[in-house]
Amino acid sequence: MMELDLDKLPKDTEALQEIIRHLVESVDALERRNKQLAHRLECLLRSHYGKKSEKIDPGQLLLAFQDLEESTESEPEEKIEETEEEAPAARKRRKRGRKRLPENLPRERIEHDLPPEQRVCSCCGAEKEKIGEEVTEELEYIPASFRVLEHVRFKYACKKCEGEVTTADLPARVIDKGIPGPGLLSHVITSKYADHLPLHRLVGILNRQGVELNKSTLCEWVGRCADLLSPVTQAMRKDLLLSKVINTDDTPVPVLDRERDRTRKGRLWVYIGDEEHPHVIFDYTPGRHSEGPTAFLKGFRGYLQADAYGGYDGLFTRDGPTEVGCWAHARRYFFNAKSTETLPAHTALAYISRLYKVERQGRALPPEERKWLRHAKARPILEEFRHWLQDQSACVLPKSPMAEAIRYVSV
Repeated sequence: MMELDLDKLPKDTEALQEIIRHLVESVDALERRNKQLAHRLECLLRSHYGKKSEKIDPGQLLLAFQDLEESTESEPEEKIEETEEEAPAARKRRKRGRKRLPENLPRERIEHDLPPEQRVCSCCGAEKEKIGEEVTEELEYIPASFRVLEHVRFKYACKKCEGEVTTADLPARVIDKGIPGPGLLSHVITSKYADHLPLHRLVGILNRQGVELNKSTLCEWVGRCADLLSPVTQAMRKDLLLSKVINTDDTPVPVLDRERDRTRKGRLWVYIGDEEHPHVIFDYTPGRHSEGPTAFLKGFRGYLQADAYGGYDGLFTRDGPTEVGCWAHARRYFFNAKSTETLPAHTALAYISRLYKVERQGRALPPEERKWLRHAKARPILEEFRHWLQDQSACVLPKSPMAEAIRYVSV
Protein backbone atom coordinates (compact mmCIF):
# COMPACT_ATOMS: atom_id res chain seq x y z
CA MET A 1 0.00 0.00 0.00
CA MET A 2 1.37 3.38 -1.01
CA GLU A 3 2.32 5.83 1.76
CA LEU A 4 0.66 9.28 1.74
CA ASP A 5 1.58 12.53 3.43
CA LEU A 6 -1.80 14.01 4.23
CA ASP A 7 -0.27 17.48 4.59
CA LYS A 8 1.20 17.39 1.09
CA LEU A 9 -1.57 16.01 -1.09
CA PRO A 10 -1.38 17.05 -4.75
CA LYS A 11 -3.92 19.58 -5.99
CA ASP A 12 -4.11 18.04 -9.45
CA THR A 13 -7.42 16.21 -9.99
CA GLU A 14 -5.92 13.43 -12.10
CA ALA A 15 -3.23 12.78 -9.49
CA LEU A 16 -5.87 12.59 -6.76
CA GLN A 17 -7.96 10.18 -8.83
CA GLU A 18 -4.90 7.98 -9.35
CA ILE A 19 -4.24 7.97 -5.60
CA ILE A 20 -7.86 7.03 -4.90
CA ARG A 21 -7.68 4.26 -7.51
CA HIS A 22 -4.58 2.80 -5.83
CA LEU A 23 -6.20 3.03 -2.40
CA VAL A 24 -9.35 1.23 -3.59
CA GLU A 25 -7.26 -1.53 -5.17
CA SER A 26 -5.27 -1.90 -1.95
CA VAL A 27 -8.44 -2.06 0.16
CA ASP A 28 -9.95 -4.66 -2.17
CA ALA A 29 -6.78 -6.75 -2.00
CA LEU A 30 -6.74 -6.54 1.79
CA GLU A 31 -10.40 -7.54 1.99
CA ARG A 32 -9.78 -10.54 -0.23
CA ARG A 33 -6.76 -11.50 1.83
CA ASN A 34 -8.73 -11.04 5.05
CA LYS A 35 -11.55 -13.30 3.80
CA GLN A 36 -9.08 -15.96 2.68
CA LEU A 37 -7.34 -15.94 6.06
CA ALA A 38 -10.66 -16.00 7.92
CA HIS A 39 -11.78 -18.94 5.80
CA ARG A 40 -8.56 -20.87 6.40
CA LEU A 41 -8.67 -20.11 10.12
CA GLU A 42 -12.25 -21.34 10.47
CA CYS A 43 -11.52 -24.54 8.54
CA LEU A 44 -8.41 -25.14 10.65
CA LEU A 45 -10.21 -24.55 13.95
CA ARG A 46 -13.15 -26.71 12.91
CA SER A 47 -10.87 -29.55 11.81
CA HIS A 48 -9.01 -29.53 15.16
CA TYR A 49 -11.64 -28.52 17.70
CA GLY A 50 -15.02 -28.34 15.99
CA LYS A 51 -17.70 -30.87 15.18
CA LYS A 52 -17.19 -33.10 12.16
CA SER A 53 -20.89 -32.88 11.33
CA GLU A 54 -21.91 -30.53 8.50
CA LYS A 55 -25.52 -30.11 9.56
CA ILE A 56 -27.14 -26.73 8.97
CA ASP A 57 -29.93 -25.21 11.03
CA PRO A 58 -33.06 -25.10 8.79
CA GLY A 59 -33.74 -21.64 10.15
CA GLN A 60 -30.56 -20.35 8.57
CA LEU A 61 -31.62 -21.77 5.21
CA LEU A 62 -34.94 -19.96 5.53
CA LEU A 63 -33.22 -16.65 6.25
CA ALA A 64 -30.82 -17.18 3.37
CA PHE A 65 -33.35 -18.31 0.81
CA GLN A 66 -36.94 -17.18 1.28
CA ASP A 67 -38.10 -19.02 -1.86
CA LEU A 68 -37.58 -22.29 -0.03
CA GLU A 69 -39.82 -21.34 2.87
CA GLU A 70 -42.67 -23.58 1.85
CA SER A 71 -40.56 -26.64 1.11
CA THR A 72 -38.36 -26.21 4.15
CA GLU A 73 -41.23 -25.65 6.55
CA SER A 74 -42.87 -28.86 5.39
CA GLU A 75 -39.91 -30.94 6.52
CA PRO A 76 -40.57 -30.63 10.29
CA GLU A 77 -44.25 -31.53 9.71
CA GLU A 78 -43.22 -34.69 7.86
CA LYS A 79 -40.81 -35.54 10.61
CA ILE A 80 -43.59 -35.08 13.17
CA GLU A 81 -45.94 -37.30 11.17
CA GLU A 82 -43.29 -39.98 10.84
CA THR A 83 -42.57 -39.74 14.55
CA GLU A 84 -46.26 -40.05 15.41
CA GLU A 85 -46.63 -43.08 13.15
CA GLU A 86 -43.57 -44.74 14.55
CA ALA A 87 -44.36 -43.88 18.16
CA PRO A 88 -46.82 -46.76 18.85
CA ALA A 89 -44.44 -49.32 17.39
CA ALA A 90 -41.59 -47.84 19.42
CA ARG A 91 -43.70 -48.00 22.58
CA LYS A 92 -44.51 -51.65 21.89
CA ARG A 93 -40.85 -52.46 21.56
CA ARG A 94 -39.97 -50.83 24.87
CA LYS A 95 -40.32 -53.50 27.52
CA ARG A 96 -39.39 -53.09 31.10
CA GLY A 97 -36.77 -55.34 32.57
CA ARG A 98 -33.64 -56.97 31.28
CA LYS A 99 -33.59 -58.67 27.88
CA ARG A 100 -33.37 -62.43 27.87
CA LEU A 101 -29.98 -63.75 26.94
CA PRO A 102 -29.66 -65.23 23.42
CA GLU A 103 -31.13 -68.70 23.07
CA ASN A 104 -28.28 -69.91 20.85
CA LEU A 105 -25.71 -69.64 23.63
CA PRO A 106 -24.78 -72.93 25.29
CA ARG A 107 -26.17 -73.27 28.81
CA GLU A 108 -24.71 -75.10 31.79
CA ARG A 109 -27.11 -76.16 34.52
CA ILE A 110 -25.80 -75.62 38.05
CA GLU A 111 -28.18 -76.92 40.72
CA HIS A 112 -28.37 -75.44 44.22
CA ASP A 113 -30.35 -77.60 46.68
CA LEU A 114 -31.41 -76.89 50.25
CA PRO A 115 -29.37 -78.50 52.99
CA PRO A 116 -31.21 -81.36 54.83
CA GLU A 117 -31.89 -79.32 57.97
CA GLN A 118 -33.78 -76.69 55.96
CA ARG A 119 -36.06 -79.28 54.32
CA VAL A 120 -37.91 -79.91 57.60
CA CYS A 121 -41.12 -77.92 58.20
CA SER A 122 -40.80 -75.69 61.26
CA CYS A 123 -44.53 -75.98 61.98
CA CYS A 124 -45.19 -79.73 61.98
CA GLY A 125 -41.74 -81.28 61.56
CA ALA A 126 -42.66 -83.08 58.28
CA GLU A 127 -40.16 -83.23 55.43
CA LYS A 128 -40.77 -80.70 52.68
CA GLU A 129 -41.33 -81.82 49.09
CA LYS A 130 -39.91 -80.21 45.93
CA ILE A 131 -42.68 -78.21 44.18
CA GLY A 132 -40.70 -76.35 41.51
CA GLU A 133 -37.56 -74.42 40.72
CA GLU A 134 -36.38 -70.88 39.99
CA VAL A 135 -33.87 -70.29 37.20
CA THR A 136 -31.53 -67.29 37.34
CA GLU A 137 -29.33 -66.68 34.29
CA GLU A 138 -25.79 -65.37 34.57
CA LEU A 139 -23.72 -64.44 31.53
CA GLU A 140 -20.16 -65.70 31.86
CA TYR A 141 -17.13 -65.29 29.63
CA ILE A 142 -14.67 -68.12 29.11
CA PRO A 143 -11.42 -66.77 27.60
CA ALA A 144 -10.29 -68.19 24.29
CA SER A 145 -7.91 -71.07 24.76
CA PHE A 146 -5.04 -72.43 22.72
CA ARG A 147 -4.38 -76.04 21.95
CA VAL A 148 -1.54 -77.79 20.18
CA LEU A 149 -2.62 -80.16 17.44
CA GLU A 150 -0.15 -83.01 17.07
CA HIS A 151 -0.22 -84.42 13.57
CA VAL A 152 1.09 -87.93 14.07
CA ARG A 153 2.13 -89.66 10.84
CA PHE A 154 2.78 -93.36 11.05
CA LYS A 155 5.78 -94.86 9.31
CA TYR A 156 5.82 -98.21 7.59
CA ALA A 157 8.78 -100.26 6.43
CA CYS A 158 9.47 -103.69 5.04
CA LYS A 159 11.08 -105.88 7.75
CA LYS A 160 12.11 -108.47 5.25
CA CYS A 161 14.36 -106.21 3.17
CA GLU A 162 14.72 -103.53 5.87
CA GLY A 163 13.79 -100.74 3.51
CA GLU A 164 10.88 -99.15 1.68
CA VAL A 165 10.10 -96.69 4.51
CA THR A 166 6.80 -94.95 3.84
CA THR A 167 5.21 -92.14 5.88
CA ALA A 168 1.65 -90.86 5.74
CA ASP A 169 1.21 -87.54 3.98
CA LEU A 170 0.88 -84.39 6.06
CA PRO A 171 -2.41 -82.49 5.45
CA ALA A 172 -2.16 -79.24 3.53
CA ARG A 173 -1.27 -76.26 5.73
CA VAL A 174 -2.00 -72.57 5.28
CA ILE A 175 1.65 -71.62 5.74
CA ASP A 176 4.09 -74.30 4.71
CA LYS A 177 6.37 -75.30 7.59
CA GLY A 178 4.62 -72.76 9.80
CA ILE A 179 3.09 -73.35 13.21
CA PRO A 180 -0.21 -71.41 12.91
CA GLY A 181 -3.44 -73.23 12.20
CA PRO A 182 -6.26 -71.72 10.14
CA GLY A 183 -8.21 -70.75 13.27
CA LEU A 184 -5.29 -68.77 14.71
CA LEU A 185 -4.65 -67.01 11.40
CA SER A 186 -8.33 -66.09 11.15
CA HIS A 187 -8.18 -64.69 14.69
CA VAL A 188 -5.12 -62.55 13.89
CA ILE A 189 -6.62 -61.15 10.67
CA THR A 190 -10.02 -60.48 12.27
CA SER A 191 -8.40 -58.75 15.26
CA LYS A 192 -6.31 -56.51 13.03
CA TYR A 193 -8.76 -55.54 10.29
CA ALA A 194 -12.24 -56.04 11.78
CA ASP A 195 -11.49 -55.07 15.41
CA HIS A 196 -8.73 -52.55 14.48
CA LEU A 197 -6.37 -54.09 17.02
CA PRO A 198 -2.68 -53.31 16.33
CA LEU A 199 -0.45 -56.35 16.15
CA HIS A 200 1.75 -55.23 19.04
CA ARG A 201 -1.33 -55.20 21.31
CA LEU A 202 -2.32 -58.62 20.05
CA VAL A 203 1.18 -59.85 20.98
CA GLY A 204 0.56 -58.70 24.56
CA ILE A 205 -2.82 -60.45 24.67
CA LEU A 206 -1.28 -63.70 23.44
CA ASN A 207 1.56 -63.42 25.93
CA ARG A 208 -0.94 -63.19 28.80
CA GLN A 209 -2.32 -66.52 27.61
CA GLY A 210 1.12 -68.10 27.70
CA VAL A 211 1.87 -67.95 23.95
CA GLU A 212 4.96 -65.91 23.12
CA LEU A 213 5.01 -64.57 19.58
CA ASN A 214 6.84 -61.62 18.00
CA LYS A 215 5.15 -58.82 16.12
CA SER A 216 7.36 -59.55 13.12
CA THR A 217 6.03 -63.11 13.09
CA LEU A 218 2.43 -61.89 13.06
CA CYS A 219 3.29 -59.41 10.29
CA GLU A 220 4.72 -62.24 8.20
CA TRP A 221 1.57 -64.32 8.78
CA VAL A 222 -0.66 -61.45 7.68
CA GLY A 223 1.43 -60.93 4.54
CA ARG A 224 1.31 -64.61 3.63
CA CYS A 225 -2.46 -64.70 4.16
CA ALA A 226 -2.83 -61.65 1.93
CA ASP A 227 -1.04 -63.51 -0.84
CA LEU A 228 -3.21 -66.57 -0.34
CA LEU A 229 -6.41 -64.49 -0.40
CA SER A 230 -5.44 -62.56 -3.56
CA PRO A 231 -7.44 -64.93 -5.83
CA VAL A 232 -10.53 -64.08 -3.78
CA THR A 233 -9.98 -60.34 -4.15
CA GLN A 234 -9.32 -60.75 -7.87
CA ALA A 235 -12.61 -62.61 -8.26
CA MET A 236 -14.36 -59.86 -6.28
CA ARG A 237 -12.79 -57.19 -8.51
CA LYS A 238 -13.85 -59.05 -11.65
CA ASP A 239 -17.45 -59.19 -10.44
CA LEU A 240 -17.39 -55.61 -9.14
CA LEU A 241 -16.40 -54.29 -12.60
CA LEU A 242 -19.69 -55.69 -13.91
CA SER A 243 -21.57 -53.10 -11.83
CA LYS A 244 -23.55 -50.38 -13.55
CA VAL A 245 -22.36 -47.86 -10.93
CA ILE A 246 -19.16 -47.86 -8.88
CA ASN A 247 -18.50 -45.44 -6.03
CA THR A 248 -14.91 -44.61 -5.23
CA ASP A 249 -12.91 -42.34 -2.96
CA ASP A 250 -9.46 -42.28 -1.41
CA THR A 251 -8.14 -41.59 2.06
CA PRO A 252 -4.57 -40.97 3.28
CA VAL A 253 -2.89 -43.51 5.55
CA PRO A 254 0.48 -43.12 7.33
CA VAL A 255 3.05 -45.61 6.05
CA LEU A 256 6.45 -46.24 7.60
CA ASP A 257 9.26 -45.41 5.19
CA ARG A 258 12.20 -47.46 6.44
CA GLU A 259 14.71 -45.80 4.10
CA ARG A 260 13.95 -42.30 5.46
CA ASP A 261 13.09 -43.54 8.97
CA ARG A 262 9.81 -41.62 9.05
CA THR A 263 6.22 -41.95 7.92
CA ARG A 264 4.84 -40.84 4.60
CA LYS A 265 1.34 -40.66 3.15
CA GLY A 266 0.04 -43.65 1.28
CA ARG A 267 -3.46 -43.95 -0.19
CA LEU A 268 -6.27 -46.42 0.26
CA TRP A 269 -8.80 -46.37 -2.58
CA VAL A 270 -12.21 -47.87 -1.85
CA TYR A 271 -14.42 -49.23 -4.65
CA ILE A 272 -18.07 -50.07 -3.91
CA GLY A 273 -20.24 -52.01 -6.34
CA ASP A 274 -23.97 -51.71 -6.95
CA GLU A 275 -26.79 -53.80 -5.45
CA GLU A 276 -26.26 -56.69 -7.86
CA HIS A 277 -22.51 -56.76 -7.18
CA PRO A 278 -22.26 -55.77 -3.48
CA HIS A 279 -18.49 -55.83 -3.06
CA VAL A 280 -16.29 -53.40 -1.13
CA ILE A 281 -12.62 -53.56 -2.17
CA PHE A 282 -9.69 -51.50 -0.88
CA ASP A 283 -6.67 -50.92 -3.10
CA TYR A 284 -3.42 -49.45 -1.77
CA THR A 285 -1.08 -47.15 -3.70
CA PRO A 286 2.10 -45.43 -2.43
CA GLY A 287 0.76 -42.00 -3.50
CA ARG A 288 -2.23 -40.21 -4.95
CA HIS A 289 -1.50 -40.87 -8.60
CA SER A 290 -3.87 -41.64 -11.43
CA GLU A 291 -2.14 -44.96 -12.13
CA GLY A 292 -3.94 -46.57 -9.18
CA PRO A 293 -7.58 -46.04 -10.22
CA THR A 294 -6.66 -46.39 -13.90
CA ALA A 295 -5.24 -49.87 -13.34
CA PHE A 296 -8.00 -51.01 -11.02
CA LEU A 297 -10.89 -49.78 -13.21
CA LYS A 298 -9.41 -51.02 -16.48
CA GLY A 299 -12.24 -52.29 -18.67
CA PHE A 300 -15.05 -50.64 -16.67
CA ARG A 301 -17.72 -49.02 -18.87
CA GLY A 302 -20.42 -48.03 -16.37
CA TYR A 303 -20.93 -44.94 -14.22
CA LEU A 304 -18.12 -43.89 -11.89
CA GLN A 305 -19.14 -41.69 -8.96
CA ALA A 306 -16.21 -39.88 -7.39
CA ASP A 307 -14.98 -36.45 -6.37
CA ALA A 308 -13.45 -33.99 -8.82
CA TYR A 309 -9.89 -35.25 -8.35
CA GLY A 310 -7.99 -34.67 -11.59
CA GLY A 311 -6.49 -38.15 -11.51
CA TYR A 312 -9.82 -39.56 -12.72
CA ASP A 313 -9.92 -37.36 -15.83
CA GLY A 314 -7.89 -39.81 -17.89
CA LEU A 315 -10.56 -42.46 -17.33
CA PHE A 316 -13.44 -40.45 -18.74
CA THR A 317 -12.85 -41.13 -22.41
CA ARG A 318 -15.17 -42.40 -25.13
CA ASP A 319 -14.36 -46.02 -24.26
CA GLY A 320 -14.18 -45.44 -20.51
CA PRO A 321 -16.68 -44.93 -17.69
CA THR A 322 -19.14 -42.05 -17.45
CA GLU A 323 -18.35 -39.43 -14.82
CA VAL A 324 -20.88 -38.91 -12.03
CA GLY A 325 -20.31 -36.21 -9.42
CA CYS A 326 -20.76 -36.49 -5.67
CA TRP A 327 -23.14 -34.09 -3.93
CA ALA A 328 -21.55 -34.75 -0.54
CA HIS A 329 -18.21 -33.36 -1.78
CA ALA A 330 -19.90 -30.46 -3.56
CA ARG A 331 -21.90 -29.58 -0.46
CA ARG A 332 -18.75 -29.51 1.65
CA TYR A 333 -17.27 -26.73 -0.49
CA PHE A 334 -20.35 -24.55 0.04
CA PHE A 335 -20.39 -25.43 3.72
CA ASN A 336 -16.80 -24.21 4.08
CA ALA A 337 -17.55 -21.07 2.04
CA LYS A 338 -20.19 -19.84 4.50
CA SER A 339 -17.43 -18.33 6.65
CA THR A 340 -16.82 -15.62 4.02
CA GLU A 341 -19.95 -15.55 1.80
CA THR A 342 -22.74 -16.39 4.22
CA LEU A 343 -25.81 -15.62 2.12
CA PRO A 344 -24.69 -17.26 -1.16
CA ALA A 345 -23.34 -20.30 0.68
CA HIS A 346 -26.58 -20.86 2.58
CA THR A 347 -28.54 -20.39 -0.62
CA ALA A 348 -26.53 -23.16 -2.29
CA LEU A 349 -26.95 -25.36 0.77
CA ALA A 350 -30.70 -24.77 0.60
CA TYR A 351 -30.78 -25.95 -3.01
CA ILE A 352 -28.84 -29.08 -2.07
CA SER A 353 -31.15 -29.62 0.91
CA ARG A 354 -34.11 -29.70 -1.48
CA LEU A 355 -32.34 -32.33 -3.61
CA TYR A 356 -31.62 -34.40 -0.51
CA LYS A 357 -35.29 -34.23 0.42
CA VAL A 358 -36.26 -35.72 -2.95
CA GLU A 359 -33.75 -38.53 -2.43
CA ARG A 360 -35.19 -39.28 1.00
CA GLN A 361 -38.66 -39.54 -0.53
CA GLY A 362 -37.45 -42.03 -3.13
CA ARG A 363 -35.19 -44.09 -0.92
CA ALA A 364 -37.68 -46.96 -0.51
CA LEU A 365 -39.07 -46.81 -4.07
CA PRO A 366 -38.22 -49.27 -6.86
CA PRO A 367 -35.64 -48.04 -9.40
CA GLU A 368 -38.17 -47.04 -12.08
CA GLU A 369 -40.34 -45.06 -9.65
CA ARG A 370 -37.24 -43.44 -8.15
CA LYS A 371 -36.14 -42.41 -11.66
CA TRP A 372 -39.57 -40.86 -12.34
CA LEU A 373 -39.44 -39.00 -9.01
CA ARG A 374 -36.04 -37.53 -9.83
CA HIS A 375 -37.20 -36.35 -13.26
CA ALA A 376 -40.37 -34.87 -11.82
CA LYS A 377 -38.97 -33.15 -8.72
CA ALA A 378 -35.16 -33.08 -8.73
CA ARG A 379 -34.63 -31.99 -12.33
CA PRO A 380 -36.46 -28.62 -11.96
CA ILE A 381 -34.42 -27.91 -8.82
CA LEU A 382 -31.20 -28.69 -10.68
CA GLU A 383 -32.15 -26.38 -13.56
CA GLU A 384 -32.94 -23.58 -11.12
CA PHE A 385 -29.71 -24.23 -9.25
CA ARG A 386 -27.70 -24.17 -12.51
CA HIS A 387 -29.07 -20.74 -13.48
CA TRP A 388 -28.35 -19.44 -10.00
CA LEU A 389 -24.75 -20.72 -10.18
CA GLN A 390 -24.25 -19.00 -13.53
CA ASP A 391 -25.45 -15.69 -12.07
CA GLN A 392 -23.27 -16.08 -8.99
CA SER A 393 -20.13 -16.94 -10.97
CA ALA A 394 -20.20 -13.44 -12.45
CA CYS A 395 -20.44 -11.79 -9.01
CA VAL A 396 -17.97 -13.61 -6.75
CA LEU A 397 -14.24 -13.02 -6.60
CA PRO A 398 -12.30 -15.51 -8.76
CA LYS A 399 -10.15 -16.86 -5.92
CA SER A 400 -12.75 -16.81 -3.17
CA PRO A 401 -14.01 -20.00 -1.46
CA MET A 402 -17.41 -19.43 -3.07
CA ALA A 403 -15.87 -19.29 -6.54
CA GLU A 404 -13.99 -22.51 -5.80
CA ALA A 405 -17.24 -24.17 -4.73
CA ILE A 406 -19.03 -23.01 -7.89
CA ARG A 407 -16.20 -24.30 -10.09
CA TYR A 408 -16.28 -27.64 -8.28
CA VAL A 409 -20.01 -28.20 -8.77
CA SER A 410 -19.93 -26.88 -12.34
CA VAL A 411 -17.25 -29.30 -13.58
